[in-house]
Amino acid sequence: MALVHLGDPGVTHGRGKVARRSKGERFQHMISVAIKIIGEEGVDALSHRRLAERANVPLGSTTYWFKSRDDILTQALARFAADESVALEHGFASLRVSTVDDLIDVLAGYIARIEVEDRGRLVAHYALFQEASRNPTLRKALHDWTEQWVTLLAEQLAHAGVKDSQRHARVLMPLLDGLLINHLADPVDDFGEEVLRPALRLVCSGWSASRSD
Repeated sequence: MALVHLGDPGVTHGRGKVARRSKGERFQHMISVAIKIIGEEGVDALSHRRLAERANVPLGSTTYWFKSRDDILTQALARFAADESVALEHGFASLRVSTVDDLIDVLAGYIARIEVEDRGRLVAHYALFQEASRNPTLRKALHDWTEQWVTLLAEQLAHAGVKDSQRHARVLMPLLDGLLINHLADPVDDFGEEVLRPALRLVCSGWSASRSD
């Protein structure tokens, strides 16, 4: 009989092997697996027990790191926010935004990449959004995520010379979310060129004319 630790044991078991991870690695591993569960099986499938099974860790590890199921969901949203901020900041840094067209290029490139490379993660992303509409515990995490995106977009719109960039950033947010949710439910071939870029150009077409002095 295997010994089950009540605290985080720092090991994963699989096919007779024992692999040790640092505390930070164990935590991030479980968050990654939680996101996979949400994307592949839905939010309702997530539990401490299911997370332990999919992450290949003792149940004590999940209860050690996460106080409740809501805590797992909240940490998953925080992980999305952190990962997306890093990816977008890298994109904006690699292509210095000086026009609205530059901003569209970065956003379209980023979204096209995640839409192709990790559709399950994108599904999980919006499943968490939907869950937040029913779960007050998640709303603050969602609010923080939204404000992080708005701040980042507003900074880049300001670089592009768009006046009142904060307000325009709040227009972009629901537009992007709506386009992606619709695409996940009813996929369109060549989504980036056929839908995403035209929609962004349509919405942003007049913004470059509102450059600040």
